[in-house]
Amino acid sequence: MKLPRVSAVVAAAVLAPAVLFPATASAADAPKPTGVSGPDTGSDSVKDVAPEDGDGQEQRDRAEVERILAGSPSWSKVRENAAKALKGGAAELRHFLTVELDESRQTDNRVRVAQIEDRGGPAVKKAADQALRGTYQDVLDFLATGQYTARAEDEDRAKVEAILADPQSGRGVREAAEKALKGGAAELRHFLEVELDEQRKSDNRVKTAQIYSAGGPAVQKAARAALNGTYQDVLDFLATGQYTARAEDEDRAKVEAILA
Repeated sequence: MKLPRVSAVVAAAVLAPAVLFPATASAADAPKPTGVSGPDTGSDSVKDVAPEDGDGQEQRDRAEVERILAGSPSWSKVRENAAKALKGGAAELRHFLTVELDESRQTDNRVRVAQIEDRGGPAVKKAADQALRGTYQDVLDFLATGQYTARAEDEDRAKVEAILADPQSGRGVREAAEKALKGGAAELRHFLEVELDEQRKSDNRVKTAQIYSAGGPAVQKAARAALNGTYQDVLDFLATGQYTARAEDEDRAKVEAILA
């Protein structure tokens, strides 16, 4: 993926293994972004506060920069620039709070998106790439909601693929699963929430009819009763009823053989 003019700091942070997020695709394991590169949201309004004369303002600025430094990840541009500002005087502190802080946060948040993209599934990668190619608001939107929506799509896709690979899945389920996998998030969710149950019911009735066709008198009688009953009757027949009826047919065949 080619990032649009992202600084060397972004590329270096993406490659550093120590900063990558855990490999799990669950939304609970992802970092909970707040739209900034760290928990220092209280300083968003710093640039709107007019500096005061005297040592008091410098002391307050220094305390605020120290707080931001303490709450920033070790890899972040915010932390790097905060540490640099603390080595200077009043002008450096004020410049960091009013200029560098916002710029550093934007860099850090783009790094976060790149990290998520690196470890994400197909939908996450696509959404992250679009965010990085868009505006900074697109980056914030991805961190706030987009990544979780995309991760849910990846999880749904994995579920549908598992159902398709299950040898117990019937023909109707498999065909519907294949169709859903060709679509997007809406198609995957519709399959899992609506079509899967409908297709399973249809497949199980077909399976019962097939057992009826190949069964003996007792099996046919039990299968017919199941097909004329509720869907639970069909499930009960497939789970136990067919075997009980088959045993009866086998016993009947043994008795008939003895009689013969």
